[in-house]
Amino acid sequence: MYVYVVLTGASADPREVAVSSDKSKLPTNKWLATQVTAAAALLTGWVTAEHWNKTLTTTAIGLVAQAIVSYMLPNSENPGGVPPKKATAPAQVGVTV
Repeated sequence: MYVYVVLTGASADPREVAVSSDKSKLPTNKWLATQVTAAAALLTGWVTAEHWNKTLTTTAIGLVAQAIVSYMLPNSENPGGVPPKKATAPAQVGVTV
């Protein structure tokens, strides 16, 4: 499946650029890094508490929930987690003679 994006240059001639929308089902390295960090925090809490308790169970449920949600949400709309800037119209340059 391909999505076609129309780009306009300075000459206002549209060009079509094929952008592949095929995605891998494998998690990204960023997703894996966040899960390792969250699991390490949970294990640190367990070691500190010296036994499994209700608070750690609640934390584990939260960890699983955030892992599922962050895996399901696409990252393509906001690469790097930052919304893109709104496009502005190009400045009109006038020449007076």
